[in-house]
Amino acid sequence: MEWTTCTGVSSMGKKRGDATASLGRSFVKYFSGEEIQMGDRVLYCGEPGVIELVADKLVGDLDIDWHVKELGPGVLIREPKVFGRVYINDTQDDEDLVFVSRNEGQ
Repeated sequence: MEWTTCTGVSSMGKKRGDATASLGRSFVKYFSGEEIQMGDRVLYCGEPGVIELVADKLVGDLDIDWHVKELGPGVLIREPKVFGRVYINDTQDDEDLVFVSRNEGQ
């Protein structure tokens, strides 16, 4: 499998790691400790992106629940230039994911 230059991200767009990680651990914070919210503007591997989905627990939403069940808790980042969409499980330990600002429209 071919890997991109950003540490730990496959060309398929899914972060390497245990997708079945414990549902009890908090996966919705940046490395800096800020809470991750849908619509946040971020840098991922130096490229601008947006948090498209926060899937930290089962909530009765088909899309969020599918991500939690199939990939484990995490966030979906839309970064169209290099990766397209990337799903990351362990956001708190990911130095490549940097919070920039909140979406003003929310």
